[in-house]
Amino acid sequence: ISDASVPGMPIVFASEGFFKMTGYEPAEILGHSLEKLYGADSDPTTVAMIREAMETHQAVSTCILNYRKDGRSFWNHLSLQPVSDSSGSLRYYVATQV
Repeated sequence: ISDASVPGMPIVFASEGFFKMTGYEPAEILGHSLEKLYGADSDPTTVAMIREAMETHQAVSTCILNYRKDGRSFWNHLSLQPVSDSSGSLRYYVATQV
């Protein structure tokens, strides 16, 4: 879960499965953006599409090559869903990764 009210939309919650999948510890991920998982072979067009969706408060679902803490890559089917409060203001982005 990323906080959409803060510049850079930092991660404020991640599941234990996320930490196992990526090899990161909570202190290394919380407060950072999903971009921490991008690497040399992450497709720049896909990265731009994800950024654009988040900047325009849209949902997005795509596959992207991400990287674990140890540098090993993995294919990630990423789905991002915006979550608004009762007044319609964007509050969070919820990401699922498979």
